[in-house]
Order: sequence, then structure tokens, then C-alpha cells
Amino acid sequence: AKPSSAIVAITKATSAALRRAPTGPLPNEENVSVLLSLGMPLASGGKLTCVRGGLPILWEGTVVGGLGISAGTELQDEEVARTGVAALR
Repeated sequence: AKPSSAIVAITKATSAALRRAPTGPLPNEENVSVLLSLGMPLASGGKLTCVRGGLPILWEGTVVGGLGISAGTELQDEEVARTGVAALR
């Protein structure tokens, strides 16, 4: 992986934890708003991302953190993140 992948993974994890939702297009996969998807990262100072691969970590129904994966395609990152979160259960 490229060194920049670590920064992207941290951003994905942070975004998933702050939004309490998986990272991805906004407002959702079926109804993508390019303006919203580009505006959120700008408005948050780069703390939020709409790139797939970040998942919230839940403990007893409460978000306690986030897990972000970066280095593959968005679908690969998302799959690895799901595997990682499942391993925490």
C-alpha cells in the first residue's frame, strides 16, 4: 500500500465514527448528490469522506469507534472493513 493509504484509512474510520454510518456517497447509494458528497469533506476540514471503506464499530448499540481500510478498490476496502468489524464481535 502507498503511505497515503494510512491517512485515507484513518479518515474513513473517523468519518464512519462521526457519522455513525458506513462511508459512501451522500445522501445514499441510490440517490447520490455530487454537491453533498464533495461538500462534506470540504466543510469538515477533511475529517469526513464519502469514499467507501469505513465502518462504525458498535458495542451494545453504541458507536465506540470506526474502522477504515484503504489500498484496494472501494469494494475491496469495504469487504475488508466488514471482515475486520466482524472479527471484533
